[in-house]
Amino acid sequence: MTRLPYCPIPPLRLALAMLVGMPCLGSTAWAQTVTPPLAATTDPAQLQRQRENLERLRLPPKPVDPKLTAPPTEPDAASAPGPTFALKHVEFTSSQLLSQAELDGIVAAQIGKPTSFADVKRLAQDINALYLAKGHLTARAFVPSQRVAEGTLKVQLIEAKLARLEPADHSRLSPRFVADLLATPEGSLIDAPAINDRLTRLHRNTPDNRIGLAFTAAEGKNSGLSVIKVQTEEPPWWAARVSASNEGADSLGKNQLSVNLALNNLLGWTDKLSLLAIRSEGSTSGNLQYSVPLPGPFLAWGTRLSAAVSKGKTQSVSPGFESVLLDGDSNGGTLALAQPLWRSHAWSLEGTLSAGRTQSATAIAAQKFSEISTRSGALSVNLGYLDETTSATVGLAYNRALTRIVTLDSQSGAGVFQLNLNFQQVIGGGFWALGRSVIQRSAQDRLPATLQFQAGGPGSVRGYLSPSVSGDQGETLSLELHRPVSNISERLEGYAFIDAARVQRLAAQRVDGESVDVKVIDRLASVGVGLTYTADSWGLSLAVASPRKALAKDQKDSSRVLLRASVDLEKFLN
Repeated sequence: MTRLPYCPIPPLRLALAMLVGMPCLGSTAWAQTVTPPLAATTDPAQLQRQRENLERLRLPPKPVDPKLTAPPTEPDAASAPGPTFALKHVEFTSSQLLSQAELDGIVAAQIGKPTSFADVKRLAQDINALYLAKGHLTARAFVPSQRVAEGTLKVQLIEAKLARLEPADHSRLSPRFVADLLATPEGSLIDAPAINDRLTRLHRNTPDNRIGLAFTAAEGKNSGLSVIKVQTEEPPWWAARVSASNEGADSLGKNQLSVNLALNNLLGWTDKLSLLAIRSEGSTSGNLQYSVPLPGPFLAWGTRLSAAVSKGKTQSVSPGFESVLLDGDSNGGTLALAQPLWRSHAWSLEGTLSAGRTQSATAIAAQKFSEISTRSGALSVNLGYLDETTSATVGLAYNRALTRIVTLDSQSGAGVFQLNLNFQQVIGGGFWALGRSVIQRSAQDRLPATLQFQAGGPGSVRGYLSPSVSGDQGETLSLELHRPVSNISERLEGYAFIDAARVQRLAAQRVDGESVDVKVIDRLASVGVGLTYTADSWGLSLAVASPRKALAKDQKDSSRVLLRASVDLEKFLN
């Protein structure tokens, strides 16, 4: 960590200035020099968020499409040549799923031509193909036995209605929830595309729950009634992962232990209660979160509500004051709404709206000298692409925070834009690539700690102190190339990576005896290699990162070894 120059300000005020990112004005020691980087932050609430975000920076399960199975069809019998008739008109029974124009378009080419029984079957097959193309799995055309009079052919359109809904065996999902989700009362028309859209929206925000439907004809294939059999793939009712690593923040202790516990489907609504607890030498923190789909009309839209509370205690060291321990307490809460907005084949668009409040306090020798209250809000949209070989997301977010420093009786507001880019790509030959980038821009300077852009350490630029630099805007880029080491084990994977970051901050400089603000740019870059081993219930990872830019003065080692071990307790115990 970089030391600050001497500043003739009382220690308590100086420590407070470091906390809120204020320059130490009036120091003659700054003559003709640029202020070195401050510690990224000593705000205990911000330190806790950094650790929690890093713990969650693991590849999540990919959303899956719902599985809808159409009723079995009987193979067409071979048609022997037979007599023909002149087709003048086709009379359809009423349809709620196909327009008259669509039906006329199918039969138009056959009108006025000699028509055989094979031609009639082909017309029915073309109508059925149109039903399937539009996603109507329980609708079909049927030509009953008839005497064609005056060239008029009668075709029945059987568009199934729901006979009953059969819940899945041994499912923890509530039958009422599934019925509300499908929104198809008994006796009503089965709109399979609408049902598929509802399930897809649900799956976007709950990828570990998958609901499938099998449609079967009821009481005869031509009765016009279908049974929907629900099939589910659900996570275990509990899951827990324990991880030990040396990826923690340097100011709080690199060695840390984390426990991530989840309870699934407590109400049977694909809801989840999760707890993330992290312990290191200088910090103890916990985050409790509950998420659930909203009922009523929101269920059809896939809207999901999340509520979280967090609490933490930290004990960190500020640069230049290694003998002074800063004790911090923080607590906060957040509400968020996630909403799928649009989907087309492999593309999807989602939006998130969140609001939160955090409070943090810091003390030296049990004497409180700072208290910060922050209210924040964020709006983001994410465009995603997902197929068999590619997964990519582009997210744009606007974050705004109103920070009140109680001890200084001051208040300020600020906002930032962030662009997040993520991709995974299968290359071939066993290779696959991963990339991440974050870009932050703000029209304001000296942002509060809540909004500052930070770089250094796991999750941004490996090989540096965590975190190393912070500022008002900047960029990070990480690229990785992976390949299984199959000659040793299919579970062993090696990778190489390149990390880079650029952070811009405002600093004070003495010019002609006066203090002026100048923009300073800090650059970080590193390269490294790593290995991961993934078993059924546990995993190990090892990475060596070497910085390629100048190190902070307090960082003695030129390379860093990152270790991580994790155990999935539910799988391990079962």
